[in-house]
Amino acid sequence: MHKLSRGHRDKVQQFIAITGTSEKVALQALKASDWHFEGAFDIFYTQPQVDPQDIVMLVLSWHMKAATMCEFSKRELMGGLQSLGVDSLEKLCERIRYMHSEQKDEQKFHEIYNFAFGWAKEKGQKSLALDTAIGMW
Repeated sequence: MHKLSRGHRDKVQQFIAITGTSEKVALQALKASDWHFEGAFDIFYTQPQVDPQDIVMLVLSWHMKAATMCEFSKRELMGGLQSLGVDSLEKLCERIRYMHSEQKDEQKFHEIYNFAFGWAKEKGQKSLALDTAIGMW
């Protein structure tokens, strides 16, 4: 982001503050809209994208009660979608946007943080590998 003009950096920061998205997604939406906020918001909210490294994937996995990182059993997926009240792709996209804000709730943050340990460790292991722990943190 250091190569951007001050005005563009400010817009990226404002976009992130409003949407709770990552810098990468903010840059993509703003560039695609020729740096116009209204167009960037339209792009962001009508064409949601989830980066596998985005924290929202951890929150989604928490909702699904996923036993393993990067895997959802049919039971986990169906149960998670049902508990979220999701019965269409559009509703899932809406909930994903909401999930960015869930990590700001102190109680939910603690629950998600505790879930992350069990979710990220390898099957049969009692602790996380150092590189995994650093990445998760």
